[in-house]
Amino acid sequence: MLTAPDVAAPTGARRRAFIWLAAALVLTLAGTGAVIAANATVFGAASFVRIYLDALARGDAAEALALAGVASDDVSPDITLLSSAALAPFELGEVRETASRDGRHEVTATWTVGTEEHETRFTVERVGTTAGLFASWAFVVSPLATLDVTLEHEDRVQVNDLDLVTASITAAPHRFAVFVPGRYTLQHDSRWLTSDAVTVTADQVGTTLEAAVDVRANEDLLAEVDRTAREFLDDCAAQRVLFPPGCPFGETVNNRVLGEPVWSIDAYPEITIVGTSGEPRWHSGPDQGIAQVTVEVQSIFDGSVETLERNVRFPMEFEIHISRGDRLTLVTVDPYAD
Repeated sequence: MLTAPDVAAPTGARRRAFIWLAAALVLTLAGTGAVIAANATVFGAASFVRIYLDALARGDAAEALALAGVASDDVSPDITLLSSAALAPFELGEVRETASRDGRHEVTATWTVGTEEHETRFTVERVGTTAGLFASWAFVVSPLATLDVTLEHEDRVQVNDLDLVTASITAAPHRFAVFVPGRYTLQHDSRWLTSDAVTVTADQVGTTLEAAVDVRANEDLLAEVDRTAREFLDDCAAQRVLFPPGCPFGETVNNRVLGEPVWSIDAYPEITIVGTSGEPRWHSGPDQGIAQVTVEVQSIFDGSVETLERNVRFPMEFEIHISRGDRLTLVTVDPYAD
């Protein structure tokens, strides 16, 4: 099971609360007019949203989660990605209040990640006062989105700097809650497996994003399976019998065999590796190879002797098991087994 991140209020949040209270004391001494102005600016809706955005831009997920209205009572989405390791940096631009109606305030923020500029709207409302004078706020709609992740052939994935292991691999996606704004790059990169990077940008609250990560064998796994296959086939070819035991090739000869058969591999299989649907398992092939057998035989009809040379096509297949620690186990599949 995936574990939830620590959401305890950080030291930074307590420090900010102290600063606000100190500012409240100063403004109280300055008079009523200063209090009204502060509620419209320093303690206004836009400033509340900026605190949230500043926390995300710094990579402080715990501080963002501590703000009122961010955490949702809906526990259905997995909250593992609501962590600092899953956050990517962005540059915060203008944050301004753009509308107000029925006690609800709309705040629009611009932000840039890479070369792309985005605009995100938030809705907040006043929920009380601080120090009996200054407005306190909460998000009306949680500034989160959902991310549906589908993994093909694996149950491990990296999201930005966070390594995840999903509970299972199924046709249905695994649903995560994610911060808005945010950019999330998903990929798999391990000892034997890889995938293309998939990037999604969460720029609107309440939306559902999708990411499909198709994991495949990397060049190291292809090379290792190819090396193992060649060694295995060479050992098979070294056996001086028509049907080397446990090997994928053999040949029936209707005449009398006078000497020991000699095998050679004319063409090694070109290895292909595919994943098992719905499971973190892999297999190669079956891939086709060509062996040649040379043996002296005597005709059972006229007694003539000749050297027989035949090319024998054969399938080569491995079951491939990769452990959590990336330990590789290859098991040959006997083509003659029932």
